Amino acid sequence: MDAPVNGLYYPVKPGTEVSMTKSAASPVPSYVYYGEDAAEPAFGTFHIERLSLRSALHDWDIAPHAHHGLLQVFVIQQGRARVSLDGRVAEVAAPVILTIPAGLAHALHYEPGAEGHVFTLRDGLLPGLDRAAARLLYEDLFSTARIIDLPDRATAGRLDALLDQLYAEQGQTAAQPPLTGTLLMATVLARICQLRERTRREAPQLPARSRQFRRFEQLVEAHFLERWSPARYAREIGLSESTLDRLCRAFTGSTAFQFISGRLVLEAKRRLAYSTAPVQRIAEELGFKDQAYFSRFMKKQTGHAPVAFRAEARQGAFGG
Repeated sequence: MDAPVNGLYYPVKPGTEVSMTKSAASPVPSYVYYGEDAAEPAFGTFHIERLSLRSALHDWDIAPHAHHGLLQVFVIQQGRARVSLDGRVAEVAAPVILTIPAGLAHALHYEPGAEGHVFTLRDGLLPGLDRAAARLLYEDLFSTARIIDLPDRATAGRLDALLDQLYAEQGQTAAQPPLTGTLLMATVLARICQLRERTRREAPQLPARSRQFRRFEQLVEAHFLERWSPARYAREIGLSESTLDRLCRAFTGSTAFQFISGRLVLEAKRRLAYSTAPVQRIAEELGFKDQAYFSRFMKKQTGHAPVAFRAEARQGAFGG
């Protein structure tokens, strides 16, 4: 994964995982079907459609939005896309799979003529499947947003054929899909899990320094809200604090403290942009002792106080 930069976005390479914060109180629109006011009861266990069906209607631009209680899989078989995932941006090219957790704000700008499938399902265990297996399957694909490169066109074609079968089985009004549809859904998701694991296995092994920095990234992602110090991170990795600083400078040009602060800034931006929570509550959730301290922190890091940043974000400066 590329290192964070000073700004709202940084690129995410295919094959990486993109972490996010889910927020039920988001100013971005929430849909069952993008661009429609369809009622929740109209949605069964899953929905599948050709990617071009809805994208072409919107001039290939899908604006920032979310699907609360619903998971999505985009299988792009043809063309390219610029994908914004909770304020992080990736350029992807077919054949590629995107998985989107429930509630994640996302946007897509497709190359005209892009094609594939968009597969939406409820955020819950599939009926008729072993609960433990189904839970592992969901956690593997939807615990975070993922970008999964397909290895070749033949593999992509086989997956596309499964999705075409699922489309044919799709019930229009039934609250639950027929058994064939349920099994096909499980088969599609299991196949995507296999492809993800294959991509992981075939990726070149990282040298030791890269593994250490990747471990640091993972720890920051897991514990930045706990406000761990650089020394704590260094101990967890088995390094001295000065060695961690040198490692971080080599990969990002910043110190470990600056990198950790950058993750906190990104989280603050997300919550200000996508949540209606008062600034005071956001400050408390992020571990600041008071709103004034949070405001000084944001002003120093971004040039904007929280209220000013939120106002700009609501005008489309964040997440597009």
